[in-house]
Amino acid sequence: MQNPTKPTKGNEIETTKSGSQWTETALSRLASGTGIALFGRIFGRGFLIVGQILIARFLGPEAFGLYAIGWTMLQMGGTIAPLGLDKAAIQYATRYWQLDLAGLKGTIFQSLGLSTASGSIMALLLCLAAFPIAHDFFQNPDMTQVIRWFAPAFALISVTRVIAATTRVTQTMKYATTLEDVLPSVASLVLFIALYLLGFQLTAALGSVLTAYLLSFILGIFFLKRLFPEVFSRYPKATWMVREIMSFSLPTWLAGAFTMFIIWVNRLLVGVFRPEADVGIYQASSQISLLFALILSAITYVFSPMIANLFHRGKRHELQELFVISTKWGLYLSLPVFIIVITAPRELLTVLFGQIYQVGAPILFILAIGQLVNVASGSVGWMLMMTGHHIKWFWTTTAMLISSVIINIILTPQIGLMGAATATSLAVCSLYIIGLVQVRRHLGFWPYDKRYRKMLLASILSVGVVIASRYLNLDNPALRLTLTATLAIGVFGIGLFILGFDEEEGVILRHIGRRMFRNVTQEKHVNR
Repeated sequence: MQNPTKPTKGNEIETTKSGSQWTETALSRLASGTGIALFGRIFGRGFLIVGQILIARFLGPEAFGLYAIGWTMLQMGGTIAPLGLDKAAIQYATRYWQLDLAGLKGTIFQSLGLSTASGSIMALLLCLAAFPIAHDFFQNPDMTQVIRWFAPAFALISVTRVIAATTRVTQTMKYATTLEDVLPSVASLVLFIALYLLGFQLTAALGSVLTAYLLSFILGIFFLKRLFPEVFSRYPKATWMVREIMSFSLPTWLAGAFTMFIIWVNRLLVGVFRPEADVGIYQASSQISLLFALILSAITYVFSPMIANLFHRGKRHELQELFVISTKWGLYLSLPVFIIVITAPRELLTVLFGQIYQVGAPILFILAIGQLVNVASGSVGWMLMMTGHHIKWFWTTTAMLISSVIINIILTPQIGLMGAATATSLAVCSLYIIGLVQVRRHLGFWPYDKRYRKMLLASILSVGVVIASRYLNLDNPALRLTLTATLAIGVFGIGLFILGFDEEEGVILRHIGRRMFRNVTQEKHVNR
């Protein structure tokens, strides 16, 4: 049987030439979009972590634990509320953009309408059920206030995520990054500081989050009108697509929700079986481990609409190549971070959150392993969902979520936070390894080849140098962390440079160089 990812002999030369030109364009787009998304996510996550550090330090572990439970519910609800309509927006808007205005209007307006309804219903139900959830599930009356403050944000997140997903169809990442990462984190931090200085305590943390999401929603409407002005014209009438959209969105919604639940449900179960102070420690450790998911999501931000576009156009060879390259660059960005985490977990927690949180170092180590497997598998979930295999991904995530809950319930009461971390990491590893096998089986794609060997060598060299540096016996945790980070990143980067760059890496680096040169030239021109 002929390999679908390779050109046939008759058109090999022509395909290679046009494919090489197309791939270079796609790589430039991938590099540019990933750079914007990654910068925005790191910038936003940085402000988020700073905000959570301030809340942890100013309010203490118990109040921070209450906030962490509510914030976790909000993140999980933000995945549930859109009903997968954010993914449907990418799937169908990519297909109709610049080709079928009626189809594009139908996709955007019906996705927004459905997500508004679902988010509002969820917010109302959560407000009504706040008291029994707090008393019967968490057995803590103080959770009632937290749940009711966060409930309206469910509706705002639902619509904003669909808006952000729609803007990604243009493969211009700055709009979605601003709406989902930068503005909520920056606004909530600034508002928390202002409210705290006015004398508010836990209410400052809760109110700042709700207001930040309201600002993101308002800005999202403005972005939508700017990017798709033709959609707001009177004619042509929008195509009725509710049934088609929902048949795609519901399975992908459940798959996406279950994937997030695997990562987040452990915090809720820790809240059930352990005291609030333990929840705060677990929250601090898990926040750092999610840096890996942040890196992968920045790449997926750009890659997901490209998957839909390439698959619909039958460009399997280009899709396979971008799958390999995006996975490899995800590991390039993640491995130095992983080396820092596994060699200096106590220093990370002490410097970022305070000395009381350093007991979470083993938890951070275990969770980081699972997240590295997530990055190493590439965008397998999106590959399956955007190529018509979303039902298979749904059943996989369902099985792994059930396994995660069962193992968490067994281990958390027995061995505490270590049990929760172990159960979650096992579920995450299993999910993405199975997803990798499914992509191989159903699409014939595999993200690994001989180009990964130099990455392995650079990693081994970096780990060796970092471990050797521990014999310096520096007393200050900040100095030890700084030295570890410098060596991990520097030795890894130098190792890759010595071993040489691949062809597509040269394309990406040239693109970055051109962008930097263009920015410097423009700055000099402005100064003149």
